[in-house]
Amino acid sequence: MSEALPASIVAQMDALGRALVAVVTTHRDGTLATLKEATLTAMRSAMPGLFAAVRGESTTSLRPGKLGRTAACPGCGERCRVQSWRERTPTATCGTITLESRWYHCAAYQHGWSPADVT
Repeated sequence: MSEALPASIVAQMDALGRALVAVVTTHRDGTLATLKEATLTAMRSAMPGLFAAVRGESTTSLRPGKLGRTAACPGCGERCRVQSWRERTPTATCGTITLESRWYHCAAYQHGWSPADVT
């Protein structure tokens, strides 16, 4: 692999690994059904954090530090600057995550949007 692993994803995988080690130590010599349920519980608990980390790494509009960037209004095409950052709490199959995304507002079109919402 030529790229360094993103710290946000590594942290989530580390937490999952620790949760799975806890399953091993808590349910040593447990039944297959017990181990399966405990493993699934650990995986389900980890999924929102993992999903948020993957989404944060893959969605460039969620990355802070480039507040001067502009985006084309989906209604009229005029370039608009970031108005603010807004917190979103979307629910997906993986669970509910919280993230901040850029919010743009077009004065000409009288419409606000976030490119991350489209993604």
